[in-house]
Amino acid sequence: MKKSEIEYFKTFQSMGESDEEVNNKVWIYTRVSTKGQTVNFSLDNQRKEIDSWVDKNGFVVSKSFGHTYESASSDLDRKEFSRMIKELKNEKEKPYAIVFSKLNRLSRTGTNGISIYNQIKKLGVVVVVEAVNNLRSDDNQQDVRMTKILLNAREENLSKLESTLPGMKSLIEGGDILGKCARVMIITVPELKISQR
Repeated sequence: MKKSEIEYFKTFQSMGESDEEVNNKVWIYTRVSTKGQTVNFSLDNQRKEIDSWVDKNGFVVSKSFGHTYESASSDLDRKEFSRMIKELKNEKEKPYAIVFSKLNRLSRTGTNGISIYNQIKKLGVVVVVEAVNNLRSDDNQQDVRMTKILLNAREENLSKLESTLPGMKSLIEGGDILGKCARVMIITVPELKISQR
């Protein structure tokens, strides 16, 4: 092959290449539901699952949220979760993705969780990721599956509640106390002597 022919074919190498910078930054969110769960390595395990996905897929964690106990029974009452959504709204350079170990870390409220999931995508995040199952919201089939996961998370919560309420009721009827007793503060005020004229 002549040198001129090689040079001709080399011109095709640059086709399709772009000087545009690829966004490889992701944000992550981890949480457990109760304070007691913070000691059972659940947060560490979530982070390991996320880090594994991030490494395999060539991303970099630029911001991290959660790392505490926040019940997903109400979404926007969670301080860390609300902080993430607020920062996402205000961020000029959006992350490529927000990564959760499992999608039920995002929400367990069913349709409200689905609404937040869609809101995140509308805020300019290309992908929401469930790391454990390698699900990505930029794939239509996986997006539908993720929506079903969020809906099922609500059903799981209701099932847990239905199975625990009878036991809690029995404990209370038996005289046990659930949770901490309210503290009562008694303040004594010295008698005031009022002189009459």
